[in-house]
Amino acid sequence: MAERLVFLTGHLAKARLERLLAGLGRTAFAWEIVDVGVKVAALMSEEIVKRRLTLTGDVGRVI
Repeated sequence: MAERLVFLTGHLAKARLERLLAGLGRTAFAWEIVDVGVKVAALMSEEIVKRRLTLTGDVGRVI
């Protein structure tokens, strides 16, 4: 089974990140994008991520 990667981002970059990952075509990993609820990803703090991120299933890495 492919490693599952979860990409954390904000509202503004989500669509662009989704296009970028989709443009990779077939990859050796499965991916998911999570919008943590901030406008800009740079504003994510550890506390915000801990409060808002809920992962299900086997996640290999959070990026």
